[in-house]
Amino acid sequence: AAGAGDYNPAGNAAPMRGFAKGVRGGPRIQITPGYIEAVGVRLVAGRTFADDDVAAQLPVAMMNRSGARLVWPDAEPAQIVGRVWTPADETARRVIGIVEDMKFKYGAEAFQPISYVPVGAEVTAWGTISVRMHPGQALPLAALRTFIAERLPNARVNSIAHAADAMSPVLRDPRFRATLLGGFALTALLLA
Repeated sequence: AAGAGDYNPAGNAAPMRGFAKGVRGGPRIQITPGYIEAVGVRLVAGRTFADDDVAAQLPVAMMNRSGARLVWPDAEPAQIVGRVWTPADETARRVIGIVEDMKFKYGAEAFQPISYVPVGAEVTAWGTISVRMHPGQALPLAALRTFIAERLPNARVNSIAHAADAMSPVLRDPRFRATLLGGFALTALLLA
C-alpha cells in the first residue's frame, strides 16, 4: 500500500494544523487514499478515503478513537460513522471512518486525537509519503515517482528514507531497556 500525509506523527516536527481550530491536542492530517493502510493503522468502523472522495473534494473526514471520543464522548465508533462534524468556523464534514489510536512516541502517556481530511482540502506543504512494502521486496522508485506525480503534481521528492531508520530514534530507549533487563535476568539465572 502507498499513501501520502502532510504530517508524520512519529517525527519531531510540530503539526501544521491542530485537530480542529480552537482544540488543543493532536494534529489534523491531509492524506491520500492508501495512507491509512500504508502506515498500518487499523480501521475500526466505516471506511477509508477513496479516489472519488479526493477527486470530488467531498466534505468528509476520518478520526482516530481519541478524536471521536473528544467530539462525541458517549458514542461508539460505529455510531459516529455518518455523523456530521462541524469544527468551529470550518467546513462541516461527514465522518466516514474511525481508526485505531496509535502511540507515536515512546513513553507517551496518552493518545493524541487525530483528524484526517482528504488531500486538497487545504493548502499544505507535504511532509511525508509512506509506502508499505512486503518484506524483502524492493521499492520501485520509478513507480513511486509516478504515484506521487499523479496524486501530488506539484510535489518534489527531496529524499527517501527507510521507515526503520526514521523509527530508530523512537525505539532506541525501549530496545536499550529490554536489553538491559534481559542482561539482568540472564545474570540472575546464572547466579541462581
